[in-house]
Parts: sequence; C-alpha cells; structure tokens
Amino acid sequence: MSIEIKNPASPNEIVALYTENTSDEIDTIITNAKSAQKKWATVPQPERGRIIKLFLDALEARSE
Repeated sequence: MSIEIKNPASPNEIVALYTENTSDEIDTIITNAKSAQKKWATVPQPERGRIIKLFLDALEARSE
C-alpha cells in the first residue's frame, strides 16, 4: 500500500509518495537501528560531532 502526502494548500497535489512497510520489515529496521546505536555509542563524542558536521554540510550543499 502507498501513502500519499498532499499539499494542504492544494489538496489535489501529491508532494510525496511512500510505500508502507510490512511488520517484518519494521522488525528488521528496529533490529538494525538498535545494533547501529550500540556501535555509534562507542564512537568518541568529538568524532561523532565531526561525522554529524560532515553530514550536515553535505545536506546543506544539496538543499535548494
């Protein structure tokens, strides 16, 4: 099933379309997130800050 996100100012305009995840997919996503968080927690704070800054810089460079 797809989920449509519509522009509230123009309800006929679809601005995004997402596919709904199955419960099995959601379980996998949660398991992967928990595993990633444990690994992320071992990264020293200055390194986490550097990684986040790189991500934000890349995101900003791609924004309109």
